[in-house]
Amino acid sequence: MRYQNEFKRMDIFRCHHESHEHFEYKVSAFHILDRKQCFPYGCVYYRRRCRLFEKGKSCIRGYKHVGRLCPGCPHFLEEKVCNVPELKIAAAGYEEWNERYRDFAAWVEQKQNREAQILGVVSGVKPRFQRFIYPKQDNLRLRGFQISFSEAFSRLYPK
Repeated sequence: MRYQNEFKRMDIFRCHHESHEHFEYKVSAFHILDRKQCFPYGCVYYRRRCRLFEKGKSCIRGYKHVGRLCPGCPHFLEEKVCNVPELKIAAAGYEEWNERYRDFAAWVEQKQNREAQILGVVSGVKPRFQRFIYPKQDNLRLRGFQISFSEAFSRLYPK
């Protein structure tokens, strides 16, 4: 059976979180349903601001940006923001799509951590780095490679 990657679907939800502004508020279904788990109830975050910075003045405590030490300052503002992703398809269509999404997630779960022989055309090999940030230093570690195929055929073997 051939599956379409339902995790990457960008036409199901729209989220008006300020960090999604650069993507025209288009967010993948996986991000909304599995990563953030904010549909249908939404998510809450706190927007921290400083009245002095907004007026172009410097901080009375000498800080350059609003951070974790700012609460307690008379110029500190903390605003609670609740975002609820909106559904871009009809409710009846959502139920049908959600069933396909669950089927795809179960299929992916079956295929994880299995050996496979792959015959195909490699279109790219990229290093997979992971950055670790510590208080006094940061490290970049190689965690393997990501291989892209333009055409691929595989045969999965059980564990």
